[in-house]
Amino acid sequence: MLQPHKVDISPAFEYGQVRFIFKKGENRPSIWSDDFVEEVLNRLEDEEFNPQVDFLLAAGNFVPVVRAFAAIAKRYTPTPKVLFYDAVQARYLPLRLVSCSI
Repeated sequence: MLQPHKVDISPAFEYGQVRFIFKKGENRPSIWSDDFVEEVLNRLEDEEFNPQVDFLLAAGNFVPVVRAFAAIAKRYTPTPKVLFYDAVQARYLPLRLVSCSI
């Protein structure tokens, strides 16, 4: 997850520890800059992100989430594992994004 958010993510704990890429209120590069993408990737590397076992969890503003997911897909795997919140079931579901070319 990019940073702490108001959304209750405690149901995601079923899948393990949740780590945030940025701390709340932390000064980070603009989401429109290449520095933002590089910082996300550097921090994932520091956390020893493993796309075979680790899930991505998206919440909040979609622009930084999409930029981060695109960078992760490019560097690590075109089909990252994500936790998708299903409001009907009131829980997160593990999914794998489908690769596509534009």
